[in-house]
Amino acid sequence: MRSSTTRIEQEQHVQETLRRFGLKWTRPRSLIFRVLFQSDNHLSAEEIYEALAKEEPTIAIATVYRTVRLFEDLGLLAGVDLGDGMERYEWIRSQHHHHHLVCSQCQAIEEVPADILKELKETIFREAGFRLDEREVTFTGICSKCILKE
Repeated sequence: MRSSTTRIEQEQHVQETLRRFGLKWTRPRSLIFRVLFQSDNHLSAEEIYEALAKEEPTIAIATVYRTVRLFEDLGLLAGVDLGDGMERYEWIRSQHHHHHLVCSQCQAIEEVPADILKELKETIFREAGFRLDEREVTFTGICSKCILKE
């Protein structure tokens, strides 16, 4: 789910955010930003490191972890639990709230709009008097491509 925000606009936003907190736009931060922004996948810190190590062999995995945590603390990245025991991250390109569908066979990830749960939330509230406070929900199952292979 891509936003219309361009890489340059988002990069400027990140730089301004860092400046507001007295932080610098360093080469490692720039490289990590680029990997995250350009990825269509939800990447773990290890996957970010692996992508960077090929072109920037001097980068340390500790730098990746620190930078990812910093971006998350600044509200630029969101940590996502996709049920595989590994924390993954996605760039917050806009305020669109969404959930994830994860294929248990091929591990494909699809984003779906948050309003897909609207009817369920209303039913739970109506029948149980319980208001859901969902931040992000991950559904696992089998994607259409894997179903066709069966």
